[in-house]
Amino acid sequence: MKYGYARISTGKQKEDRQIEELKKYDLEKIYTDTITGSTFNRPNFDILMNDVLRKGDELYIKETDRLGRNKTQTLEVLRQLKEKGVIVRILEIPTTLATVNDDNPQNKLMLEMINNMLIEMYTTFAQVELEKIKTRTKEALQVKKERGEKLGRPCIKYPNNWNKVYKQYKNKAITGVQAMQLLGLKKTSFYKLVKQYEGR
Repeated sequence: MKYGYARISTGKQKEDRQIEELKKYDLEKIYTDTITGSTFNRPNFDILMNDVLRKGDELYIKETDRLGRNKTQTLEVLRQLKEKGVIVRILEIPTTLATVNDDNPQNKLMLEMINNMLIEMYTTFAQVELEKIKTRTKEALQVKKERGEKLGRPCIKYPNNWNKVYKQYKNKAITGVQAMQLLGLKKTSFYKLVKQYEGR
């Protein structure tokens, strides 16, 4: 069986590009995950890895970094897939899409060696690029700090109808959910403002 996997880093990104590429390979199913923030929970990949993939199956991904957050993690996942007998097809590495038509073990060994070298190279490049992004982010934050600019998320502003709605909420004329709707705030933002307002 042939399966695909696509991972995106945030809800703002789209996995359409990955999926459109994967659809070209007549796959049984494409699994997707969206990972936000610093966590790396991949519920659908875990299902794919633990409950779906079997020896002889093929897993198609667009790029090596779809499997892991860093080089070490990516190589570990690739090792686990190899131990399971799963064939990994990486679209950015064309040789992984090749098939050996004869049973010559030397040919298979040579192709596997080439693929391993290319995977190591691509995962290294991905890790280097990630480190560059981290460095640029730190440098940008340092410049902002030196300029005296405030770092972190912007402060939540009180809506124009805050006083009126807050009084109704405190007098139990409306529920917290109703107050949030009237103010156009999410739960965390609403209670943060309540705590901030009452702590004045």
